[in-house]
Amino acid sequence: MSSSKSAAHRVPLARIASAEIEPAQCKGRGKWWTRKETAHAAATDSESAVKAAKPALRLCSRCPAAELCGYWAELDQYTGLAAGSAWINGRRKDPAQVRQKVTPPHERAREDLLAAFSDLTKAVVEARAEAQAETESLDRAS
Repeated sequence: MSSSKSAAHRVPLARIASAEIEPAQCKGRGKWWTRKETAHAAATDSESAVKAAKPALRLCSRCPAAELCGYWAELDQYTGLAAGSAWINGRRKDPAQVRQKVTPPHERAREDLLAAFSDLTKAVVEARAEAQAETESLDRAS
């Protein structure tokens, strides 16, 4: 599917594809599948990534809906295991690939902003306390 397909077209097509995946081998195995995907996503090296994905991908290898599932994964911009592969944002990847665990720039900026706001709040509280103490000191002196 070309990347020029808009989300307005992609979402309804993904829903149609999903509804058509009736004979899928993974049907009714949601919790099990989620555990396999979670283990695969948490893998820190290629060997553990392959080992984590293997049971799910073995199920895909004998699934009559694998081709349609791949179409759905691409349309839905799926991240996880589907159609015998790993997927990241709707792109098929080798299951041995390990996703880099990095904090996105916008998250780092958010964390920095929250820390700065916290520091500013503390400074304002301290300044108010000093001003209040000075006011009370002046009131006592007069």
